[in-house]
Amino acid sequence: MIGPRCPLDAEALERRMDAYLDAALSSRRTAAAPARALAAFPRDLQEFVLRWGAIIASSNCELAYQFTAFAPEAMGAMDLDSVELWLLHAMDLYDNKGQRPAVRAFQDVSGFVANRQERLSGMALEDVQGLLERFVHGLDGRGLKVAAVGETYTDTEHLFVPGIVGLLPDKDANFLLYKAMVVHQWAQNWFGTWRGGVLLDAVE
Repeated sequence: MIGPRCPLDAEALERRMDAYLDAALSSRRTAAAPARALAAFPRDLQEFVLRWGAIIASSNCELAYQFTAFAPEAMGAMDLDSVELWLLHAMDLYDNKGQRPAVRAFQDVSGFVANRQERLSGMALEDVQGLLERFVHGLDGRGLKVAAVGETYTDTEHLFVPGIVGLLPDKDANFLLYKAMVVHQWAQNWFGTWRGGVLLDAVE
């Protein structure tokens, strides 16, 4: 007999999951695999997943399935506070951008873990965007917008840099790296070296 705080086995977990995931299940997709994965965790974490799975299912059963399926991976990689942030991040995407971005967020546990670790020691562009734009404006008096993308480049009106920089060990060092990135992009505008072939012509 299972005690009140003993972990639930995979069979018991699957029955609980079936109750709230019914609309997302089929003959080809069952709750068996998530249940087996969750069976390895303590009862309080199992109840956390079951409770939130049922809450999410009241709004979107597909998202409830994705959360339930990837929650064991998330709990194996992060503490519970970070798992809650992962969950809230995905649901915020659902509220603002729809189901597909939220599904991707639930599935990309490793990306969230990397981003979370980067934020602890790194510098987020949103925290220094204004400072960087004023810094660039002071270089030649021209206002250029600094915006976040996955790589650094310029379209002559914007200086594109990563949304978070965490390559160096502390926030001050990462802020200096941001400044180096925007100076590099500013210089490409100033000297025109962003134009195709300019650098090649210069060395011929």
